[in-house]
Amino acid sequence: MEEGVKNIYSWLFFVGFRSFAWEQRRLGDVVKMVGGATPSKANKAYWNGDIVWLSSQEIKDRYVSAGTYTITEKAVRESATKVVPAFTPLIVSRSGILARMFPITLPTVDVAINQDIKALLLDSGILDTYFFVSQLEMKENTILTSIVKTGTTVQSVNMPDFEKLIISIPSIREQQKIGKTFKNLDNLITLHQREP
Repeated sequence: MEEGVKNIYSWLFFVGFRSFAWEQRRLGDVVKMVGGATPSKANKAYWNGDIVWLSSQEIKDRYVSAGTYTITEKAVRESATKVVPAFTPLIVSRSGILARMFPITLPTVDVAINQDIKALLLDSGILDTYFFVSQLEMKENTILTSIVKTGTTVQSVNMPDFEKLIISIPSIREQQKIGKTFKNLDNLITLHQREP
């Protein structure tokens, strides 16, 4: 995320909205993480179906609705890939891109994921999706410097350390208010990026 946008998020987070004490929780205590897999490429019955299947290369923008490949229901039934609901936050957990950024996306349709992606399943009664995603984006530098494993061929997120990441949790009503502001800001940024 661009530094200027991060600063706006931080300002909104800590100046514009904080009205009550926010609970501090470890991410792993409030978020369930699910990984995926790649169905066998040798089995043609697994591919070119109706289910969008994402690999780490598709986790680039805030939203994603399509990938390079699609798979069939048979592939889901007979492999370790997982289908996650639309608007479930997805992170890249293993990729060279983690050397410089921590990609997060929200699929706008139900999707299957491969082994280099983690889906972060939230309890909507505890966490608002947009609030949570924006908070993770603000912690990108901490994640890259303290949680991503380097010195290997391909960088990866140290999942036990990621689960220990402390996140702030205000009331769900306050989160929704903040999350709506972040969503509107995202829409405004996207609109300006499309201008010639």
